[in-house]
Amino acid sequence: MARLYELTVNGRKDVDDESFLFGGEDYDEEWARRHRKETELRADLDRVEEKLEEAMDKYDPEDEETEGIEKIDQFVAPTIHDAINITPREAAREGIWHYLAVVEFPEFVRHRWPPDATQRTRQSMKEKFLGRHRDVYSNAFHRLWWIAELTHNSNLDDEYRRTVEALETQRLANTIFDRDFHRSPEVVQACVEALAGESNDVIEQVTYRINHGFSAVSLEAMSQTEIQDRVETIRDEIVYRD
Repeated sequence: MARLYELTVNGRKDVDDESFLFGGEDYDEEWARRHRKETELRADLDRVEEKLEEAMDKYDPEDEETEGIEKIDQFVAPTIHDAINITPREAAREGIWHYLAVVEFPEFVRHRWPPDATQRTRQSMKEKFLGRHRDVYSNAFHRLWWIAELTHNSNLDDEYRRTVEALETQRLANTIFDRDFHRSPEVVQACVEALAGESNDVIEQVTYRINHGFSAVSLEAMSQTEIQDRVETIRDEIVYRD
């Protein structure tokens, strides 16, 4: 098990060089030692590295025909979450994810988000390395870890089945995790269960109504079954109305 480090403030200030963001010129070990802060946390980074390398060999993110982006996310998210076995409170330490993206696995970040892709900007690329933990679109590794954290369920035969389903399409993942309810595992899992395979329009309308409908309801007073039933009722109303 490897120790986890946090990237320091000065280290983050350095990550603004196009030769790093776009050109693949990584920082050396001396730079990493000067710009890291030791933590008490450990993770199986060898396992993460093996999975990321396998993903880069198997999937092309720019091949829309084979849904390369979705396949990469589905393939690596369960391992990232399982191998980096920390609590949500510990996961809120942004420097950990910055260090993983900038020092440990920058090649994967550039593979998953190709720098030369259409509409890729310096800022959008920088966010994949240094994004804030509150933004699920942002840091490459925190994004996938947090989606898996909210969707894995040890009561299922495959505890990461809903993680894979949530990442089936970019629209499903981005829409669910862009809503105010996205920090509630119960609501997120109910949405994934009900909306996997639905059209973009249905996903948008259902999550919009849930976002407003649950704001006035005490989720603590509802069972998972009740939440699931409510989400499916909203879905059915929209599907059969259309």
